Amino acid sequence: MNHDRGPWMNKTSTLCYDYDLSQFEIGGNELILYITLVLGILISLWILLGNTLVIATYRANRSLHTVGNFYIAQLAIADFLTGMVGLFVIISNTFFPLKWVCSVTYIFIYQFFAIVSLASSLGFLIMISVNRYIAVFCSLRYHSIMSQHKSIIISITVWSLSVIYSMIIMTDFYVYISAYKEEMNVEVECEKSVEIPRITGYSIGIIFLIVLLVHGAIYTMIFKAVRKLQRKAKHSTRDCPNVPVSGANLKLIKTALIIICLFTICWAPFAVSLTIAQYGWLSRVDVNILFYPAYVLAIVNSGMNPVIYGIRSVSYRAGMSKLLRLKIIR
Repeated sequence: MNHDRGPWMNKTSTLCYDYDLSQFEIGGNELILYITLVLGILISLWILLGNTLVIATYRANRSLHTVGNFYIAQLAIADFLTGMVGLFVIISNTFFPLKWVCSVTYIFIYQFFAIVSLASSLGFLIMISVNRYIAVFCSLRYHSIMSQHKSIIISITVWSLSVIYSMIIMTDFYVYISAYKEEMNVEVECEKSVEIPRITGYSIGIIFLIVLLVHGAIYTMIFKAVRKLQRKAKHSTRDCPNVPVSGANLKLIKTALIIICLFTICWAPFAVSLTIAQYGWLSRVDVNILFYPAYVLAIVNSGMNPVIYGIRSVSYRAGMSKLLRLKIIR
């Protein structure tokens, strides 16, 4: 068996990453392997518990039932799914037999839900930005444009498109596996490697860049409008009813911007590493060095948002404190 580890392209044109940590064994006791396992479980639990708290807080407090908070709750569900996938992969790779880890069923399960969680996160981040844009530029018609009913339809659309995107990727993945299954020893090809479907590698960088440009355009227009109104306010006592610049509205804009900036910072290295590897721009050893820190950083982002809501939003902080029966520190 060939034990040359690292990212590689197998005969299915599927990108594979080594997750063998045996080279980090200290004194043969696999210390770092166990540390990695424990940290992975703790990170997954942090993501699950934090986003469960966000979802429960939204459900329990009618004051939070706004369109913007609805999209935040949907983003929390997507992040919760990320935590579930992470925990599932860690437990499977650690405790389950190689036959299961290398099975098509296992690969399909975790890849399908991982792609759905990422795609839906991107979709709801865009909707959070669009919601802020409409609140600033179309404030008088906001409730007719962004009604609760429309937000539910948009949410269903985002989840449906995410599932369809994932199904397309996994169908292509299955076709390639089926085409070469006679030539491959699945367990040998799969052993201690992470399978990344090729469409994911080819498309994630492009999609990530498009989403980044959309966010950049939206917030550039928002902050230009805010600055323009603030300059007008200094020279006039008249109100500007079409584009309110209240402190609360500005705080919501800044909170949304913080969430999006953190998402970009955390996910950009992962998207770049996948794109570089898929197009073969770096050696597999170099990409392997980039991949795992980038992957961990991307996953950690799913646990950051609950912390941001608790710090930035008085309503969420009060709701979370009530659920946890904690005294609110203002």
